[in-house]
Amino acid sequence: MRFRGMVASPHFTTALCWFFALALVEGSINATNVSIGLVVPLHGASGERLGLQFSQYLASGLMAVHHINERIDTLVPRAKQLLPPEFHLTAEIKDSFWSPSTSVGHAIEWNAGGKDAIVGSYRSAVSGPLALAAAVAETPVIAWGSTSSALSDKDVYSVLSRTVPSDAVLAVNMLKIIQSFGWVELGVMAVNDAYGSAFLEEILLAAPSFGINVTSHQKFLPVNADEIKRAVDTTKSAGVRIIVCIMFESDVLPMLEAAQDAGILGDGFVWLLANSFDPHYAADNSANRTLALSQMNGWFQFDLNALIGSKGDHFQATLLSEPLAHLSHPLYDVAAEVLGSAMCG
Repeated sequence: MRFRGMVASPHFTTALCWFFALALVEGSINATNVSIGLVVPLHGASGERLGLQFSQYLASGLMAVHHINERIDTLVPRAKQLLPPEFHLTAEIKDSFWSPSTSVGHAIEWNAGGKDAIVGSYRSAVSGPLALAAAVAETPVIAWGSTSSALSDKDVYSVLSRTVPSDAVLAVNMLKIIQSFGWVELGVMAVNDAYGSAFLEEILLAAPSFGINVTSHQKFLPVNADEIKRAVDTTKSAGVRIIVCIMFESDVLPMLEAAQDAGILGDGFVWLLANSFDPHYAADNSANRTLALSQMNGWFQFDLNALIGSKGDHFQATLLSEPLAHLSHPLYDVAAEVLGSAMCG
């Protein structure tokens, strides 16, 4: 079974992000019972519960499954038009535990069980190995939150599609905004995994074309206070006041502590971040929520997926202007091209 189309959405929401990829098999739906696997990070590698947004991702995904089976067009437009009356979708849920090896185990199990497709995961460092394992059975993997540009290599990730643009698009838009303020010196700190490393490379590649000098760029291991402190201290030594930081929710509190100690928070400093964590959830897990939120003053998060107003209309209209059978595989190419056009054009 091959997913060849994309279901467009009137609102680019998390729920539809999961199921943009449900659609055509060789130009038409010819299966009646489709079984997919959903890989969601609900717990961390040590068993700790992750942020509320991950439970919301799961809930919205299950709601989309329900809307598909009930032919409700609210979440999945054209469900009635695309799907035959006897079509039914079932979904099996697995927790990734934020772990590549755990997710690979799920893929191996599902390879034997004959899943038609796998939807997941969130973290690029998980979706990549997951896709490699699924490729053994040629099972399509549709990632809904993995943005690393490294995953664009179809010679390596042959069965991986995604419904979000790569960090190459986000990096360019962040640099455009930095340039618009007349800032020319920049420091970057990035988590040292598939997501952060690729994001850093995109910034380093694109920055010169905007007349921006990346004075300092540091990597740190995730959830490692010593590594984060080293990266912060080096960034401070470089004398930069505009800081791009690519990290996960579990890195926020040690980053705040290190940056506060180094004196690079607050007045005179601007932090630009990708939308890879929920600041309010991070603050809720701190000893002093009010202090944590105040320390984040001057932090700006960027998210290319939050298309609203005319940008959302443009995204929807562009997708709906083409027959679903003409949309190319991998889905990533369509999403990146259309979304990049909406945001940059």
